[in-house]
Amino acid sequence: MNYEYQSKFSISITNMFKFRESMGYNPYTYASELYDFDQFCLSKHPYVDTLTKDLVMEWGMKRETESINMHKHRLITIRQLGKYMNFCGKEAYIIPVDVIGKYESYTPYIFTDEEIAAFFHIIDSIKPNKRTPFTEYTVPVFFRIAYGCGLRPNELRDLRRYDVNLENQTIFIHNSKTKRDRLISITEDLNEVCRKYDTIAEKNYPNRHWFFHMLVKESRRRRWISNQLKKYWKEAGLDNKTGISPRVYDFRHNYATRIIMKWFDAGEDVMVLLPYLSSYMGHVEFQSTAYYIHLLPERLRKNKNFDWNKFDSLIPEVSYE
Repeated sequence: MNYEYQSKFSISITNMFKFRESMGYNPYTYASELYDFDQFCLSKHPYVDTLTKDLVMEWGMKRETESINMHKHRLITIRQLGKYMNFCGKEAYIIPVDVIGKYESYTPYIFTDEEIAAFFHIIDSIKPNKRTPFTEYTVPVFFRIAYGCGLRPNELRDLRRYDVNLENQTIFIHNSKTKRDRLISITEDLNEVCRKYDTIAEKNYPNRHWFFHMLVKESRRRRWISNQLKKYWKEAGLDNKTGISPRVYDFRHNYATRIIMKWFDAGEDVMVLLPYLSSYMGHVEFQSTAYYIHLLPERLRKNKNFDWNKFDSLIPEVSYE
């Protein structure tokens, strides 16, 4: 673990990560949030070693700059720690699920052609910086693969070098959200982008483990790539035009909607093709893929050649991922 936990809860926190990893879960899921909790305890309650209700509620108060969903994520984090400590026979308060409540549904942001072109123009122009070396190579390739393959952000971040087969033009996705492996094919253009990136990365960082090289600790890779999106979206002047800051996950949503739009424009039978898209994206349920049809532009959603009645009962709400 890359964070150094120092409070009276440090042993329970690190052991919880080891336990989660042994069960096949990502050990870094709650790392940054529990580091925040650890530093809070170290600063305000250095001698407290029991996870009491008062302690949980004090740390769990919503912050002014915090979104509703991020607040709920913090509460879930401290709930997981409480459950683990109880499992180990230690007294700990477990915040009830009904106190946390449900996540707010999120409407994915669909880029216009002009917005995506402006964003890629900016990240293709990143200047070398000694403080953040190799960013000018990693960021453009990362978001091109995100946009061109529709992978989940964690699937991209966790790509090992040997997962990308440049000879067969395939990417192996291991231990995804659904705990299922899958193999996807990529276009020749994207494969060439990966080949050039791999050659440069190998020259600068021989025998690297991860395909995407980021000079940050493993537990901070998610936040780092999210910050890059915010930074260069703003530099492209898009935050003022759109009034929003998209998530890395939105590149996956855009991939799906653009594939479906292409099928509509080509007059393809979308109902027949959707299961293939579902398999490619690693959806367990077909409904998750069908949802994207409702994100299409109005002109396509009014397409008379598509039987909307068959899909009305299939469309679930978007889950917070």
